[in-house]
Order: sequence, then structure tokens, then C-alpha cells
Amino acid sequence: MATSIEAMLAGSAVIYLFGVTWLAHSLSLSTTRAIELGMAPFLVGDAVKVVLAGVLLPVAWRVVGSKDR
Repeated sequence: MATSIEAMLAGSAVIYLFGVTWLAHSLSLSTTRAIELGMAPFLVGDAVKVVLAGVLLPVAWRVVGSKDR
């Protein structure tokens, strides 16, 4: 579970990095303003999704694995 959560967090960080950078560039915003508009509003929701996915992923793999038998 910990490995999958770390991977999902890394993926989200990459998305935020490129997304906020592009937002700042395309709208001529400061980095702080781009973070306020393009990252901050989504952090809580993304954190909830990462935790849920991290908890449910091992369960899903067990279900899929048990159907192969």
C-alpha cells in the first residue's frame, strides 16, 4: 500500500508541476498566484483520492488474484 501511495503522490506532483508552470506561463501569473489558482483548490480532493486508491488497490488485486484460481 505504501509503495502505491508514494507512486500516486509522485504522479500528482508531476501533474501539478507541469500544470502550474503552464498556467503561470499562459496567463502571465506569478508562481504564487498560479499555485493559488491551479493547485491549492485541488489538494484536499486529490489527497482523499490518493488515500482511497492506495487502500483499495491491494484489495482489488486480491479480488482479481482470487478469480484466477
